[in-house]
Amino acid sequence: MNYIDAVNFLLCLPDMERRSRGPQARTMSLETMKLLLADLNFPQRGRRTVHVTGSKGKGSTSAFVASALAMNHSTLLYTSPHLHSYRERICEDLHPIAESDFANGVERIMPTVIGVHDGDYGPVSTFGAMTSLFFELCRQKQIEWQVVEVGLGGLLDATNVFDQTDLVVITAISLEHTSILGNTAAEIAANKGAIIKPGSIVVLAEQNDPQVLPVIKDICVQQGARLIDVEAEYQIKSSKVTNQGQSFELHSKKLGMRSFKLQMLGEHQLRNATTAIAAIDALLEGEASLVARELSVAVERVFVPGRMEIVERAPYVILDGAHNGDSASALVEALGRHVPASTAKGASAKNGYVFVLGVNSDKDIKSILEALAPVSVAIVACCSASEKAMPLEKISEVADSLGVKNFDTRSNCSDALRRARELADGKQSICVTGSLYLVAEARELLLGPKPSWSLEANVEQGAIHQNS
Repeated sequence: MNYIDAVNFLLCLPDMERRSRGPQARTMSLETMKLLLADLNFPQRGRRTVHVTGSKGKGSTSAFVASALAMNHSTLLYTSPHLHSYRERICEDLHPIAESDFANGVERIMPTVIGVHDGDYGPVSTFGAMTSLFFELCRQKQIEWQVVEVGLGGLLDATNVFDQTDLVVITAISLEHTSILGNTAAEIAANKGAIIKPGSIVVLAEQNDPQVLPVIKDICVQQGARLIDVEAEYQIKSSKVTNQGQSFELHSKKLGMRSFKLQMLGEHQLRNATTAIAAIDALLEGEASLVARELSVAVERVFVPGRMEIVERAPYVILDGAHNGDSASALVEALGRHVPASTAKGASAKNGYVFVLGVNSDKDIKSILEALAPVSVAIVACCSASEKAMPLEKISEVADSLGVKNFDTRSNCSDALRRARELADGKQSICVTGSLYLVAEARELLLGPKPSWSLEANVEQGAIHQNS
């Protein structure tokens, strides 16, 4: 089996990411996932585990944690979704696994996946098969640490298959997927908190909603888990900001003041990095040799493509997969912090950005537009190639109701980028946002049909060269 054959097999399974419903009416259950792993002889066991959930920042936080662990330990990172290749979802020392490893792993699990999929407890989803592939590769490679990002929520997610975990990390929680996870922040926190296992260390990031902390505290008490409240125990002081990175000082009650640098842009990434550092600090208490000396290097070397990624500078073109109102607000803050709206001087300078915007149908387009409109000189809406893309008519209707000025539409990303360049007139900064599907398409249009992808930045040259 080669890599293309392996991917084609996975894509034959029901996939709620790519479409609103898969080839079969039913979707995969957690019990099915556990049965699949049992038939594979429990590949999720036998190594140490960090399990990460949250509404915002869990991908970046997972990458920071994995980078730190990988300094001294064999580590595999599992995240979703991907931009260009399914290999991005399984990273070894911040780089996608080899096509041969991917294909060989799928070949090993395929008979078992087919057996469960066609049996009384099927179907098996693409995400479920990918998750089992990750665990199988961890076993085959004899990995010491597995860092696992939840796909959706926590309670019924296909990754919620552990009897014990060393560390649970919960990033900022906000309203999302309310039809599945709950209608309030407290309900969503309870769903995500279901991944907390007896005796785990639980690191809770700073939260915007006061409902979250009490819920997680209660779950920790019930499970006998130790809670670390990052907001209470760590203080961040930003020190230097450029469009190639930022530095900050971090004070904790136990370890005092430390200095760190990031190539990830945006104040929200300071919070994500702090959450990851708090997680490593908690692990270091029992294992002083883990990554203490290398922690600053581990944090600085991370850059996640498609998250405040600057791909051009004359004028600026930025890619960011902000897919809800909170993420869009964080994007606006990050743009103002790192990227000038215009390269023009004097009276010809306009105070705003040109946005290329496309979202999935299940997203709250109103909250996204409310965040972007005040800092835009123009918004060009378009549809990604995804089956789940929101129709332009709906985006236009909401933009109309909000009185968004200089709003335009194009049917696809290529045309939208062309129109955005016309509106920018070589002076205004352009930002592509709203959906990682759209970001992936823009990235391929701007950087080539097969752009390089890695979570490791080139520290000497700056974030724009992260894939050199």
